[in-house]
Amino acid sequence: MVTQTLTTSKFGEYIKELRKERGLYQSDLATLINKSQTWINFLEQGTLKTMEVTTLVLMSKVLEVPVDDLLINLGLLEQKFGLLNVEPRLAKVLQDYDRKKQLALAKVLIKE
Repeated sequence: MVTQTLTTSKFGEYIKELRKERGLYQSDLATLINKSQTWINFLEQGTLKTMEVTTLVLMSKVLEVPVDDLLINLGLLEQKFGLLNVEPRLAKVLQDYDRKKQLALAKVLIKE
């Protein structure tokens, strides 16, 4: 089982917002991802400490959001490179640079 420590309630607030936008109750979401309503409540309140990766993937499908959106809100991914159609190896390298260096490199590549 792969888990990640959840460090803020920001992710829980994001899930709650997505759930409500889709007209789901906590019990609905719980049923759809094979968890209890209590588990969903803990998640939304920011008191849940771990989550299985398979649950994260299932949640992305049920809430109709890309997994990387969830990872960004969990604080595990800084930027969404998928929209840029960036080669994955390049995206991984760029992720290690701070924003200033990323922008400098972008200027060189597009010759501004």
